Amino acid sequence: MTFNRLHQSLVGYGGPTVLLVKSTRSKEIFGAFTSQPWKDSSSFHGNQECFLFQIFPFFKIFRPKSSGSGRYMYCNASDIKKAPPKGVPQEKVAYGLGFGGTYQQPRLWITETLDNCLAHFRDSTFEDGYILSPTSQIETAKNRCNFDVDILEVWGTGGDRLIHAALSARKKYRDIIDANIQKSRQVDKKQFMNDFNSGLIESKAFAHREQIRGRAEKCYEVDDHRK
Repeated sequence: MTFNRLHQSLVGYGGPTVLLVKSTRSKEIFGAFTSQPWKDSSSFHGNQECFLFQIFPFFKIFRPKSSGSGRYMYCNASDIKKAPPKGVPQEKVAYGLGFGGTYQQPRLWITETLDNCLAHFRDSTFEDGYILSPTSQIETAKNRCNFDVDILEVWGTGGDRLIHAALSARKKYRDIIDANIQKSRQVDKKQFMNDFNSGLIESKAFAHREQIRGRAEKCYEVDDHRK
């Protein structure tokens, strides 16, 4: 239903997956196979066992080129701050899920909104071909197709033992993340109290005391003057 839910399901899962996408236009079905675990990263990962495919209306497979760039799979959520790859400016880093291509123009790209996604005809990693059929001369000329996601599913593949191990790896990953979040909260609370006690933080909760003290002193001086 949302990219965040997809991201939570994928990252940390320790086994191969099959991603299936049905577009809202023509109900075309296509996707990708990954043999490596998904990572939340601003860099590409994966290996040559990764490939793209179309299932409907035609069956096609786009395997990695022997002299490809090695940019197989990519998953980068915008709500998690990560340093960009070396030589890539922060504003050039894309957010979403993709395969092949570049950081600015992946071969297959799923946006964080699951709308206005892209499928290109060629890139430097996978074999050339239309993952999604063009529906206009403009798309044909640009060698790319825009689409919105109708349905997106990701399946863990392999035997029961492999999938069980992959799910266990995801649980361990989540436990580590939760432990780090809890630790961060404790550190932040301790740092806040240290700053508060040292006077670095002016507490609004006690600001009224200074205001009252000022008014009381002023009233006392007026009364004293009248006396």
